[in-house]
Amino acid sequence: METKKDFIKIILWMLVGALIGGVGMISFIFLADKMNEVTIFSTITLWFVHHIFWIQLGVAVLMFAIVFHSLTKASKQLKEKAAVYENDEAEEAFEAAFDGLLNRALILNSAHFTISFVLFGFAMDKGNPLFWASLVLFLAVAVIEALVDSRAIRLMQKNDPVKDADPLALDFQETLLAKCDEAEQLLIYQASWKSFKFMQNALLLAFIITFFVKMLFDTGNFPIVLIGGLWLAQSMSYYYYAINRKA
Repeated sequence: METKKDFIKIILWMLVGALIGGVGMISFIFLADKMNEVTIFSTITLWFVHHIFWIQLGVAVLMFAIVFHSLTKASKQLKEKAAVYENDEAEEAFEAAFDGLLNRALILNSAHFTISFVLFGFAMDKGNPLFWASLVLFLAVAVIEALVDSRAIRLMQKNDPVKDADPLALDFQETLLAKCDEAEQLLIYQASWKSFKFMQNALLLAFIITFFVKMLFDTGNFPIVLIGGLWLAQSMSYYYYAINRKA
C-alpha cells in the first residue's frame, strides 16, 4: 500500500516537473525567437570584455571600502571592550555588534573572492586591451582578500582567545571547528546542511537552464558535463563523509 502511494506521489511530482519544464522550454523558445542572439549577446560581451579592467577595479574599490570600514570599526570596538564590559547589560549588545561587523567583512570578502574569479575569466580574453593590467590586478586583489580574511580572524581571536588557530594553516578550518563549543558547532552543522540542500536545488536549476540553452543556442556539451560533474561530486562527498562520520 505504501509503495503504491509512493508511486503515485512520484508520478505527480514528475508531472509537475514536466509542466514546469514545458513552460520553461516554451518561454526560452519565445525569447530566442524575439531577440537577435548574436547581436545582443555579442555586443554586450564585447563591451564587457573591453572595459573589464575598469569593472574589476571598480568592484574591488567598492568591496574593499566596505570591508575595511567594517574591520576598522570592529577593531575600534575591540579596543573599547574593557570599558563596555564594565556594564554587564551592554556585554551582549557589544558581542552582537562586534560579530556583525566581522561577519559582514568576511561575507563580502568571500563574495568578492568569487566575483573576482568570474571577472578574471572574462579578462583573459584577446579583446581585453588591458590584459596584463587585469592579471596584475587580479593577483593583487587575491593577496588583499587573503589578508582581509586573516585580519578578521585575528580580531575574532583577540575577542575569544580560545580560538587560537592559525588562519593561514592548511588545517585551519578543522582546528577552528574543534575549538568551538557545542552550541557553535551545532550552528555550523545546521548552516552546512542548509547550504548543502540549497546547492542541490541550485545545481539542479543550473543544469536545467544549461540544458535549455544548449538546445536553443548550441553551446555544446561541456557546460552540461561540468555542472553534472559538480552535482555528482557534491552528492557523493556528502554521502562519503556521512558514512565515514568524518564531516
